Amino acid sequence: MPEPLRRVLTADYLEGWTAATDGQLGDLLNEPGRVGPDEVREVYRKKSGAVYAMACALTARLAYGAGSAVAGPDAERVAAWGEFGEVLGILAQLRNDHEDLRDGAGADLRNGTATYRLAQLLHRSDRAGRERARQLFSRAAVSEPHHRELTELLRSPDVLRPCNRLLAELRHRAHALLDVLAPASPHTALLRSRVDAEARSADVCEQQERPTTGPSAGVSEAPVAPRPRPAPGGEGAGETG
Repeated sequence: MPEPLRRVLTADYLEGWTAATDGQLGDLLNEPGRVGPDEVREVYRKKSGAVYAMACALTARLAYGAGSAVAGPDAERVAAWGEFGEVLGILAQLRNDHEDLRDGAGADLRNGTATYRLAQLLHRSDRAGRERARQLFSRAAVSEPHHRELTELLRSPDVLRPCNRLLAELRHRAHALLDVLAPASPHTALLRSRVDAEARSADVCEQQERPTTGPSAGVSEAPVAPRPRPAPGGEGAGETG
């Protein structure tokens, strides 16, 4: 392919994985009690959003060809596709968080991972509730009762409301981008469906998907050793673990 296009594809690839690595390090190093929701969202934007953005941008560059390698309309469309990928990646990470709680394993809590929901809970305005949540979190990795109580707090309306606002905001942005980028494409309906699947309201999913065998279903009574937390979409989105 033309040298200018090859250079910009290489740059997209390297910048995408550099951002993803930075996000993964932030995910490992951030302490939940010290980072707020905005900082967690920034980690998600890099860790998962950057990989999805890279995949979309590379695909768009190949579709638009050499014109995307220089400033102009094609380059702007590539950037917009990159933004769409970033939004979808953040949605996928939020869905990953939800599924960890839904399935009852709660690995994020056991690993001390700063998730968006946990950041909302540990930084709530209610001082008594905030302090109780912090106490529970300090014991959740080794105490099953504390783990269960903290999980229930993470499913409370006060925590779910800001999460659902973020899901709705990201869903709206993704659909707006598709309206401009691919209004008549036969693949647009599939992309919209993917966005909608990732952006389902967390409270609705809690009602539909919570285990029916009790609050500790699928949870071992013994502490679970920490393990690396993979980014979502590993097998289908570039192995972002």
